[in-house]
Amino acid sequence: AVLPVAIAIPITAAFDHSLEMSIFVGVVLAATSVSISAQTLLELGVLRTPEGFGLLATAVVDDIIAILMLSVVIATLGPDSNTSAAELIWIFVRMILYLGGALAVAWFALPRLFNWIYRQPTLAPRITAFALITALLFGWSADVLGGVAAITGAFIAGMGLSQSNERIRHDLEAAIQGISYSFLMPIFFVHVGLLTNLREIALATLPFAGLLLLAAVLAKIIGSAIGARVGGFNTAASLRLGVCMISRGEVGLIIASLGLARGLLSEDLFQPVFLVILLTTVITPPAVRWVFRAQREPAASTLTVQQS
Repeated sequence: AVLPVAIAIPITAAFDHSLEMSIFVGVVLAATSVSISAQTLLELGVLRTPEGFGLLATAVVDDIIAILMLSVVIATLGPDSNTSAAELIWIFVRMILYLGGALAVAWFALPRLFNWIYRQPTLAPRITAFALITALLFGWSADVLGGVAAITGAFIAGMGLSQSNERIRHDLEAAIQGISYSFLMPIFFVHVGLLTNLREIALATLPFAGLLLLAAVLAKIIGSAIGARVGGFNTAASLRLGVCMISRGEVGLIIASLGLARGLLSEDLFQPVFLVILLTTVITPPAVRWVFRAQREPAASTLTVQQS
C-alpha cells in the first residue's frame, strides 16, 4: 500500500499537478480489488494455496490501509480542511477517538445485537434492513463525528457484522450481494461512466497515463513480493502474490470518484487515473493465469494419469 503512494507522488507532480492531487493519486493506487484475482485463482483451482490465502488476507489489510489513507487525506488536504497546527492535531485526535470507539462498538456490540435480533421471530425476517440501517448509521457517524470518509464507517460496520453467527453472515451476504449487484453497483458504474469521457483524454496525457500504469503495476508487484518474501514465501510464490495484487477495480474507482467529488482530483486528472484503474483491472486475469501456468501443468498431468 505504501510503495504505490511513494512512486505515484513524484510522477504525478512531475506533470505539473499539485502536491495534494499527487498524494491522492497515490492513495487511489494504494487500493487493491481482490475479487478479480480471487475469481481467477478459483477458476484455476489454486485459490486454496498459500498464495491464494495470502492474497485474501493481504487484500483485507490493504483495504483497511487504503481506506485509512483516504480518510486522512480527505480530513487534512481537502479544500475545506483546516491547516493550523492545533486544528490538525484535533483532526487526528478526533479520528483516533472515532476509530477506537466505532471498532469497539462494531466488534463487541453488533454481533450480540444481531444474534439477539435473529432469535426474535418478528425481527429475524427484517435482519437485512437492520444491517443496511447499521451500515448507513456508521457511515454517517464517520463523516459527522469522526471527520473521516463515510466508507470507513460502513467498512467498520461490515467488520463487526462478520462476527455474527454463521447463519446470519450467510443470510446477510446473500441479501446484500443481491442488492449490490442488481441495484447499487449498476448505479455506481453508470455514475462513474457519466463522469468519464475517453475522447477527452488528450494525447498529451497518454505519456503520463502510460508511466502511471507502469508504476501502478510494478509498485504492487514489488511491494507485495517484498512483503511476501519477508513473510516466508519463496521468490516464485512472492512474485505470483504480487501479480495477484495488481488490479485496482471497484475499490480504486470508489476512491477516485470520492476524490473528484471532494475536489482532490481535477476532471483532467481523473481521466488518466480512470484509464489506469481500467487497464490494471483488465490485465490482471491474463497476468495471473500466466504466472500460475507452471502450477496448472503438473495438476493437469496428474489428472490425466489418474483418469487413465
